[in-house]
Parts: sequence; C-alpha cells; structure tokens
Amino acid sequence: MNVPFLTDGQIHLSADSFLQKYHHTLDIPVPIEEIIEQKLDIQILSIKGFESGCEVSGSLSKDFKTILIDEDEFERQIQRARFTLAHEVGHSVLHHQLFTQSGGFNDLDSFIKFQNNLIDKDYKKLEIQAYRFAEEIIFPREKLKKIIEEEVKVLGGLPSLNVNDLNSILSKICQEFDASERAVFNKIKRDYPNIIEIAESATSF
Repeated sequence: MNVPFLTDGQIHLSADSFLQKYHHTLDIPVPIEEIIEQKLDIQILSIKGFESGCEVSGSLSKDFKTILIDEDEFERQIQRARFTLAHEVGHSVLHHQLFTQSGGFNDLDSFIKFQNNLIDKDYKKLEIQAYRFAEEIIFPREKLKKIIEEEVKVLGGLPSLNVNDLNSILSKICQEFDASERAVFNKIKRDYPNIIEIAESATSF
C-alpha cells in the first residue's frame, strides 16, 4: 500500500470541511458519537477484548458502516473513547480509497492481516494522519484559541505563566472539550509549545 503524504494544513482543511458539514455550530464538546451514529449513519460496536487482541482500541469495518471499539474503553474511558472514535472517522475521511483498495476488514482476523501487510512507514503515516484529524475534530481551532487566550489573560499574561498556571489551562481545556489530559497536553505541546516552555522555565526546582 502506498500511503500518500498529507501536510497538517491538508488535514486541517479536511477536518474543517467535516465540521462545517456535520457540526457547523462548533459547540463544544463536539458530539462525536452523535455525529457518527446520526449524521454519518455509522454504527458503533463495542467488542470485549478488542484492544488486547488487535493492539489497537478501534478500527473501521470493511464496508465503513461500523466502528469497532474496545468495550472497556467505550464504557469506562469516555474521553479516550471520544478520541478513538474521531480517529476512526479520520481514517474514513482520509483513507477511504486506500482501505477500499486493500479489501477492507470486518473482523479481528482480517484486521490483523491488514496490519501485518503494512510496512512500518505506511502504518505510521496512516496513524499520524488519523491522529491529527482527530485532534482537529475534538479541538476546533478557533474554540481552542479563544479559551487559551482567555485563560492566559486571566492568569496575568504569557510571560508570567508557571507550571501551576499551565495545569490550570490544561484542566480548563479538558473540561470544556471533554478530552483526556494526555490528548490536551499533546495538542498544546504541538500547537502552542511556547506556553509549555514558558511555564516550565518559570518553575524552580
């Protein structure tokens, strides 16, 4: 499989188009489960032991009509599950043609076979692209920017930030976007690295 290179800008445009079509109000938290089931007409099917069997927590079915997700994650790790669902939507949007050409997969055996047939470079490309798409869906850019700017202002401005302030910002974003701490930290580190750098440099040990 030849996985094409996609820039972050291209992925953002795809995600922005997706949001404009299926959630144009951009209200947060983005109702990803509702979008999937009601607007995309895709079934969400939780499977016990899926992650331990496949070493991933979610995947698309062969006909793109079902997202398979680990049962424990879906029922007990809601924020992580939201990101997994957005990630699989990313595969559907960005990689529909590639997956169709591969023959697709609709059970554990066919999914594992699909994974094994990918070289590491192609697999990483697929996953990174879907991850970036999920970030753009879960954290709409303008909404994220507004909340960060408001929080930084309340905390006295960018130059005065410390680690406690950083934790306060991360906590606020987790709450507003219904996202995990890990997903929020990764997003801020990627798009607003100066906030983390300033906050960490202001901390004395």
